Amino acid sequence: VSPDEKFMVVSDYNGHALTVYDVASGRVERTIGGSDAGSGGGRFTNPHKLCFTPGGGNLLVCDYGNNRVQELTLAGGHIRNIAVEMPWSVCCNREVIVVGCGGTGARPAVAERIVGAGDVRFGIGGAAVAIP
Repeated sequence: VSPDEKFMVVSDYNGHALTVYDVASGRVERTIGGSDAGSGGGRFTNPHKLCFTPGGGNLLVCDYGNNRVQELTLAGGHIRNIAVEMPWSVCCNREVIVVGCGGTGARPAVAERIVGAGDVRFGIGGAAVAIP
């Protein structure tokens, strides 16, 4: 549910889409993605968990089959991809996005600073790599 409690977004893992509902009416506002898997911006292959960014303006979506987290507007506009192997869960605050990784065996989380230039991503095993 969006921070302003106006919208609820539900991911459909096998339907490769997100559905945005108006909370007050229960009406479907829009579908993001489609019934077929895809890899372009705003398209998904097995979307999983999601969260709203601080302030509620955008969505972060675990796009499991495409090994990325997509940041999208609530209208479905693509903002960016964050490369993550098998993202399974995501949460964030004003400074850091944390992604839990799925697949076989335990995998450490990936964290990315989301403020300022020279951002740093912490990857598997804690190795830091610069974000272009």
